[in-house]
Amino acid sequence: MTMKSTLSFFPLLLFLIHFDAYSQWSPAGPSVGANPFDWMQFVNPSTGWIVGQNGLIRKTTDGGVHWFDQSSGVADELTGVFFVDTSRGWSCGRGGVILNTTNGGASWLKQQSGTQRLCRAMQFIDSLYGWIVCDSGVVLGTTNGGASWSRQATQITSTLNSVSFTSIQNGWASGYNGVLLRTTNGGTTWSTKIVDSTLILWWMAFGDSMHGCVVASDPSYSFGSSFTTTDGGATWTAGQMSLPALFILQLFPNNSGWTAGRGGTVLKTTNGGSTWTSMEIPIPYWLSLSSFIDMTTGWVSDPGGHLMKTTDGGSTWNPQSALPGVINFSSVSFADAHNGLAAGAGGTILSTTDGGTSWNPVETGTTADLWGVLYRDNGNAWACGNNGTIVKTTDGGTHWHPCSSGTNNWIGAIDFVNAQVGWCAGNEGTILKSTDGGEHWNSQSSGTTSWLVSVNFVDTLNGWAVGNEGTILHTTDGGVHWYGPVRTTNLALNSVFFTSPNSGWIVGASGLMLNTTDGGHTWQTQSGISYGDLNAVTFSDSNHGWAVGAYGTILYTSNGGVNWSFQSSGASTTLNSAAAFDSTTAWAVGLAGTILKYNGVDPISLTPKNPEMPSAYSLDQNYPNPFNPATTIRYSVAARSHVVLEVFSIVGQMVAELVNGDKEAGSYEVVFDASKLASGTYLYRIQAGNFVASKKLLLIK
Repeated sequence: MTMKSTLSFFPLLLFLIHFDAYSQWSPAGPSVGANPFDWMQFVNPSTGWIVGQNGLIRKTTDGGVHWFDQSSGVADELTGVFFVDTSRGWSCGRGGVILNTTNGGASWLKQQSGTQRLCRAMQFIDSLYGWIVCDSGVVLGTTNGGASWSRQATQITSTLNSVSFTSIQNGWASGYNGVLLRTTNGGTTWSTKIVDSTLILWWMAFGDSMHGCVVASDPSYSFGSSFTTTDGGATWTAGQMSLPALFILQLFPNNSGWTAGRGGTVLKTTNGGSTWTSMEIPIPYWLSLSSFIDMTTGWVSDPGGHLMKTTDGGSTWNPQSALPGVINFSSVSFADAHNGLAAGAGGTILSTTDGGTSWNPVETGTTADLWGVLYRDNGNAWACGNNGTIVKTTDGGTHWHPCSSGTNNWIGAIDFVNAQVGWCAGNEGTILKSTDGGEHWNSQSSGTTSWLVSVNFVDTLNGWAVGNEGTILHTTDGGVHWYGPVRTTNLALNSVFFTSPNSGWIVGASGLMLNTTDGGHTWQTQSGISYGDLNAVTFSDSNHGWAVGAYGTILYTSNGGVNWSFQSSGASTTLNSAAAFDSTTAWAVGLAGTILKYNGVDPISLTPKNPEMPSAYSLDQNYPNPFNPATTIRYSVAARSHVVLEVFSIVGQMVAELVNGDKEAGSYEVVFDASKLASGTYLYRIQAGNFVASKKLLLIK
């Protein structure tokens, strides 16, 4: 969508969107946190590091099978890590933090960066010469291993995402607004080139001094592209277009390499990025971390720790866990207000019998990642996942047994209309049907090879399935015939839910919402509600529904989708699934062990807090919201802390730093003036000591 068409929706948003300050979502699981990981690097097939939120540094010495924590000594988010060998390495992150180790991470020492900007990426040529790129066009360089860092002149203010040097003299950097920087003197001076000002250039890599590639996406992550150079960056040529949004890249001296991105995309090149070959991988999430030793051995992961490893050039991928003890949940389902199941990585299923107050792990008999779970009634439940895995329980989850799916394909969604009849959907257009309670499954012809990630039936005849590239399928005879694919968009569709044979909803990438009132013959797009991915939609009845997605987004409707409101989830993790029992009871699950429960408490019954001295850290919803051009943000600090309050665009670019300093215990407010910013949704984020929280605000001009 162009900026012009986006702005044309904003007058309508005054009626479609409001922010519900009394949303009453609260943690209901073992942990709720931010997506924990930001970057990963392996230096050989055995040894690697991964860094992320709250100063997290984790190391493996057996190729990713096992990971152990290292003490960074900081609580700042770490966004980059780079080792020149198994001993000497650096990490960088939020607030200009730079760390150095000379003993493989056994101990880390802080280095002085001279900036408070978010440091996004780093590279070292050897143990002395290194560079870091940051927000606001900041580039830092060192010639002594980080003992001192100096700021290099770039003459730009765009956020920089990556840096690549092939020698002490020759280097490049890439960033927002299509910016490419080039230096031939080690960074003393940088020249600027704009490849395409409408794109975000995420990652750049050079195989040698002449051959390089940069991967990109549009600001809404709807599509991706790549650009290549054969003359050291003097000129750039558009490579393969109409790709998924791509975020990471690695090239080797023979011009072979890898890139990865949205929707579980992993691509391989043998010609420096001019063309790409897709490699199938069972992770339909955003892949923003990768590290390859060569064209045979490598790792990819999403920010939640869905780590996959290949040792045969991407033909097969094996799951590993970089986050021991914390599970990434993919699906949740409740049979009633009390009995529910949450399924996720490594064959994990948690069971609750008290509405989510407590959760207990159950033995499923599988270690495959589980992507879908359906809890019907009378103790009958099913779960599906990698490698054709389907498991079933008839006693509410106490005991599980495997079912014969007849396929080794990834199965990502499951739905039953009664105890006997159900369907599954997966990659390569897979649709399976069972008529014996899931014990055996028969393949149905879908007529597509697209990934199907959601399936929903309202009775034994009428059903729908959706997936990648805007695929929508519909059947009126229980799957004997599937009609479609119908495509109203090229965006990935992540979830479908019908409240009757005629009325249904689909949600997908970039906040896409589709609605039909004629059984799917026609679909209407409801735009501008959310700009992050929406991963699931569910309704408790024809009026009350929820949609969940990236950044902890939760949308709520009480009038059948005529209006949607943002509800504060209290989490910044990606939410993958939601289930609803009635208009006052719902659940959502996501990455990093996130389980949330909604209790629809009447706002009148809420007790105001003592405004004089806060007992806890908090970040309030801005007011007014929506606003133009100024709004007030209030926050509370329970003890003396260093407070950083920043505002970001929806694609992660910092647009304002409101607070950066020590604050005594108390409640504060700050006015955010957005008169120089374009209309749209923004995120504001606070870090006060170990407390981190973020919320959305909406600017309408």
